[in-house]
Amino acid sequence: MKIYYDSIEGDKLDVNAAFSFEEDDELIDIESFSGTLFKTGKIYLLRGVMEFKLNCACDRCAEPAVIKLRHTVEVGIEPGGNANAVDIEYEMTDDDGDTYTTAPDYLDTTEILRQEAVLQLPLKRLCRQDCQGENIKKYYEEPDNALKGLSSLKQKT
Repeated sequence: MKIYYDSIEGDKLDVNAAFSFEEDDELIDIESFSGTLFKTGKIYLLRGVMEFKLNCACDRCAEPAVIKLRHTVEVGIEPGGNANAVDIEYEMTDDDGDTYTTAPDYLDTTEILRQEAVLQLPLKRLCRQDCQGENIKKYYEEPDNALKGLSSLKQKT
């Protein structure tokens, strides 16, 4: 959702959002974001709680998994970036991670929340914490019939 800076009345604006998007062939469903955009001088602060689901395959058993996540968002937003500027490579500092630079006249909360959700995704995606990967073990324990034929040829030589 685009919020134009000149449309913000007062020092704060309530922000609510819900949307879905795909990232690396996985569906991320932001079920709700409820927060507030505060004006603090030249920098804005977006603060709120995001609840979302990751629909993916389990890393151990390859079964479909739905992982529910909750994240407190607290990021700075600095208006004034040039949306048409060529990307320039620079070294980031520790303070850069929590601040987004936006176009001079608006901010896109959808893009900010999308990036915040992706940053919170677990590295190991499991259908349940105690998953032992039963399907994968079964797959590797059953020899492939094509390989059985090759092993019989090897025995003849």
